Amino acid sequence: MRQAESRTNGDILSDQLWTVDLATGRRTDLGPAPSSDQAVSWMNDSTLLAESPDSIRLSLVNVGTGHKATYLTISAPQIVRAYEKARPEAGPPTAVEPIGWSTGSGRSILAVTLWGGRRRFPTDAAVALVGRGRIVSFAPDRNPLISLTWGRGGIFLVQTAMGDNPCCARTYVGTAPAAQLSRQPTFGEPWDSAAFNPQGNVIAIDYGPGTTLAFVPTSPPACHRAGRCLRFQPKPLFNTGSLQAWAPDRP
Repeated sequence: MRQAESRTNGDILSDQLWTVDLATGRRTDLGPAPSSDQAVSWMNDSTLLAESPDSIRLSLVNVGTGHKATYLTISAPQIVRAYEKARPEAGPPTAVEPIGWSTGSGRSILAVTLWGGRRRFPTDAAVALVGRGRIVSFAPDRNPLISLTWGRGGIFLVQTAMGDNPCCARTYVGTAPAAQLSRQPTFGEPWDSAAFNPQGNVIAIDYGPGTTLAFVPTSPPACHRAGRCLRFQPKPLFNTGSLQAWAPDRP
């Protein structure tokens, strides 16, 4: 992402999406992009899923040619129904941004965030899982903000929040095949980032740079997909670094 700011007041003037081939040095301009933390997600080595500048559609972008093809729009009937099921009486969605695809040997499922109201000051957000011929949406409580973290084999973690207010943040865990959520106990709320272990039955939760990193067992029934559920008290590590990822241990 390349962003241009005003020297006088710091306002964002433009956002541009581009790629570079590290082997050849060739750069490809992929056009305007939104000011979003999750504006793009990789589909494979040659294709990005990119949010449109107006946030109303997601497009597949060839990173070599810049060619774009619409993947989904917020006006699609299935998307509208999914959002309205998760947020009754909130009206139709106003924006969409990609989260990313599930990992594992099964069919990949795309997770997206659907926003209501204005994206910068959202009134209601929901998470939708987009599969082949099926869209499942989640907004498990009244908190307006929601985020999703994928784990192995379709296991995912959902956090809802009130913004900067730590009073009401909640964490849930679920699996894409079952399409249901259950409450996930954590060391505390809210947290900054999380990662599942390769087996999917332990979660590392980061509470902020240099503060606390905690390990908690994945709650049932989601841990059943990992083949084994563990039971132990949350194990915190204090004054540690920041969580990046949980990589498999290869001999």
